[in-house]
Amino acid sequence: MRILLLAFLRLIQYAIDIVFWSIILGFLVLMFGVLRPTASINDWSLAVWIRHTLDPVLNAVGNLVGLEWPAKEGPARFFPLAPAVVAYGIKAALRRGLDLWRWQALESRAVNKSRRGGGQEEAEDPSLISDSWRSREQLLKQYRAIEKRLQGAQKRRVALLNMDVVGSTKMKTGETPTAIAASFQAYEELLRRVFRKNKAWKQSWTPDGVLICFRETQKAVRSAQQVLGTLPQFNSTENRLRMPFRVRCGVTEGELALFDDTNLSTFSDPVIDTAGKLQHEARANALCVAEEVASALADGSEFRRTGRVVDGRNVYEWSLEPLPPGAEPSMETPSTPTPVAPVVATPVPQPPVAASFPAPVPAYRAPLAMPPAAVPAAAGSAWPPPPPMAAPPAPAPGQMAYVPVERTLATQPNASQAVRTIGRYEIIEELGRGAMGAVYKAVDPQIGRTVALKVILTRGLMAEEMRSQKERFYREARAAGKLTHPGIVAVYDVGEDAYGSPYLVMEYVEGMTLDKALSPGGTAQTFTFSQRLGLALEISAAIEYAHRHGVIHRDVKPANILMTRDGHPKIADFGIAKLIGAQATIGGNVLGTPAFVSPEQLTGAAADARSDIFSLGVVLYWIFTGDRPFKGETMTAVSYKVVHTMPPPARQLNWALPEELDQILFRCLAKNPADRYQSAGELAAALEALRDSRARP
Repeated sequence: MRILLLAFLRLIQYAIDIVFWSIILGFLVLMFGVLRPTASINDWSLAVWIRHTLDPVLNAVGNLVGLEWPAKEGPARFFPLAPAVVAYGIKAALRRGLDLWRWQALESRAVNKSRRGGGQEEAEDPSLISDSWRSREQLLKQYRAIEKRLQGAQKRRVALLNMDVVGSTKMKTGETPTAIAASFQAYEELLRRVFRKNKAWKQSWTPDGVLICFRETQKAVRSAQQVLGTLPQFNSTENRLRMPFRVRCGVTEGELALFDDTNLSTFSDPVIDTAGKLQHEARANALCVAEEVASALADGSEFRRTGRVVDGRNVYEWSLEPLPPGAEPSMETPSTPTPVAPVVATPVPQPPVAASFPAPVPAYRAPLAMPPAAVPAAAGSAWPPPPPMAAPPAPAPGQMAYVPVERTLATQPNASQAVRTIGRYEIIEELGRGAMGAVYKAVDPQIGRTVALKVILTRGLMAEEMRSQKERFYREARAAGKLTHPGIVAVYDVGEDAYGSPYLVMEYVEGMTLDKALSPGGTAQTFTFSQRLGLALEISAAIEYAHRHGVIHRDVKPANILMTRDGHPKIADFGIAKLIGAQATIGGNVLGTPAFVSPEQLTGAAADARSDIFSLGVVLYWIFTGDRPFKGETMTAVSYKVVHTMPPPARQLNWALPEELDQILFRCLAKNPADRYQSAGELAAALEALRDSRARP
C-alpha cells in the first residue's frame, strides 16, 4: 500500500511541475510578445493560443490592481512577471509539502521493516554485493569530493572570549535559592548588555561561564575590560549574595571554519582550548591574552607580561587591581614603561585638623611607583598617567622627611588597594567605591581609633570648578560636624591629600547597609512588623534632628543607612547634604539616586526638608514591603515614574499590613511637597500613633 502511495505522490509531483511550469512559461511568452511585438514568435499558433487563453486572466487581475492590459508602454508591460513569480511560489510550496509527505511514508516504511526484522541488521543492497568494487570506488570518490569541499570552506579570523565566575560554588553555599537566582540572573544580564553593545557574534553559556565569539579582537578585549570595570558597582547594587562576583577572562584569536548556522556549544577547535587555558591562567578580576593579541591592540602597552606560556604563546595580563604583595615574582614590566608618580615632601609629624574645620593644609606625601594605568571600562579610554618626575634626594638632618605612600583612588582608581596612608590615617582595607569616591577602613594612629575615611574624586574638573566644589565640601563638612545623634554617623575630621582631593573622616560602624540587610538572607529579612516600625521611627528621628540643625541629606536611601550589629540604624554620607538656603550644586547636576530622590529634585526645582520626606517614604515602602515603589529598566523610566505615577498600595504586596500604613506612605510619596508631611517630626508622630494603635488590645 505504501508503495502505491509513494508512486501516486511521485506522479502528483510530476503533474504539478508540468502544469505550473507551463503557466510560468505562458506568462513569460506574453511578456515577450509585449516587449518584442515584431518578433516572429508572436505569429506561432502556440503563442496565439497562449494570448487568447491568458489575456482574459491578466485583464481581470489588472482591473483589480488598477492596471491596463495589454499595456503599450511603461512598467505595466512587465505585469505578467508578477503572476509568473506567484505561480512559481505556489509550485515550490506544493512540491515541498509533497516531499514531506513522501519522506514520512518512507520513514514509516523503514520503521516497520526494522520491527519485522526483529532488530537485526538489514540485508545489504544487492547492487553493492554484485559489484562491490565499483561501489567502493564510487563511495571513495564521493568522500574525496566532500573532503575537498570541506577543506575549501572559507575560514574566518575571529576572537574568542572565555569567562567564568571564580568560586561560584562557594558563593552559593548558605544562600537562599531566591538570592542565588536573582544575583546570577543580574550577572548574566550585565554580560549580555556588554556583549550586545560590542556586537558579539556567537555565544555559548554554561551555568557559571560563557564562551563568546567576536569578529574583531578589539571588541572581545573591550568586552572583558568593561565587565571587569563594572563589577564593583554591580556587587554593591545588584549582587544579593554575601560574597562578591569575581571573574577571570581569557582572549585568543585564530582562523576557524565558523558559519552563521554553526552551534558554538558543539564546535571544537584548538583555538577554543587555548582561550580556556588563558582564562584559567588569569587571576580573579583579570584578563589574560596571548602575546599576538596584546601586540595587535591599540592600547596593548597596558598589558604586562606574566612570564608564563600557554600553547607556545607568552601570556599577558590586564587588571584594574594591582598585584598582591609578593605575587607572581616573574611578572615583567610592559614594553612601554609607566611613568613614576611625582615625589613630594611630607612634614613629620602632621598636625591634626581642628574640630572647627578651618581651611585644611594639604598633607604632602610621596607615592611609590604605581602599577600600569588601566583603562576604565565605563569610559573606554586609557587613563592618562602623570608626567614622570625625578625623586628628590634624601633629606638632610632637620629637614622634612619623605614618607613612601602610593596614590589614592582620587587620582588612580586601579591603585585603590595599594593605598597605605592618607594624611595621618593608616589604611586597613577598602570598604567600597562609587561615583563620588572611595571609602576606606583606617586607623587614626594618634588615638588608636578605627575610622571610615571617604576620599572625594575631583579629577576632570577645571580649576574654578574644583575650587567651588571644595568650598562646598568644607561647608557641608561643617554642617555634618554639628550633628551629634545616635542615629547619625559622626564626622571626626576633614582634610586634603597630596593631590588636592578632599577626604572626610567618619565614625566606623560595624555591620551592613540597610539594602543588604533587607535583601534575601539579610538580617532585616526576619524582622517583625513591630521591629520594622521601630526601625522607621529611629530613621525618622535622626532625619528630624538633622533638619532642626539646618542640614538636608538629599540622598536618603538604604545604601546610606548602616545597620549596627544590634539592629539600630545610623544615617551616613552627608557628603551631598547642603545647608538650608544654600543653592550650590555640582555643575548643575541633580544629586542623589533617581529611584529615591523627590520629583522636585528630578525636575530641577528647589529642594528642602520635604524632599528628604519623599526619599524617606521610598525607604519605608521598601522596609515594609520588601520591594521598591519605583522600578524601571532605565534611569529615564524610573525618573518618569517618580515624577508622574504612584506606586501600588503596600497592602497589595502584603495584605497583613494595616491600612493606616498605606495612608502614611502615600502622604510621604505625594508629588506636591505641600501634600507631604511638612517635617520628619510629623512623620515620626504618625508612625508613633500607628505603633500605639497596634499595641492597644
